[in-house]
Amino acid sequence: MEHNEAKIHSLNSGISQLGSLVRDYEDKVRRLKNAYAQISSEQEEFHTNRQLVKEPALSAHTWAGRHARDFEEIRSEMESEYNLLSGEDTEAILQDLEDKITYYEDLISSARSRIGSMNSELNLLMN
Repeated sequence: MEHNEAKIHSLNSGISQLGSLVRDYEDKVRRLKNAYAQISSEQEEFHTNRQLVKEPALSAHTWAGRHARDFEEIRSEMESEYNLLSGEDTEAILQDLEDKITYYEDLISSARSRIGSMNSELNLLMN
């Protein structure tokens, strides 16, 4: 009888600990999904505003000379930076977030499965 009580206590403790882990993992998944959505939204806005780097259009009639060339060089550098920021770097971050979401969702599934097994074992001991 004492063996069953110790086993019941151990199972209840394990279920409680796993439940706490599941809640922690669910919170992490929620935060990762929020970060993913926010970055995706910002990336879309970033792409939408990309053409603004080239505005206003300059011509010999609007602005010419050394300052115009300097300005065009700066715009060209900005466009290059824009390409870097909107390209692989952001995609890598989003992919990393997706991977972490999947990782934690797998941990949640595994923990819930273990909780189910422990509950079944607990029911057998208590009947």
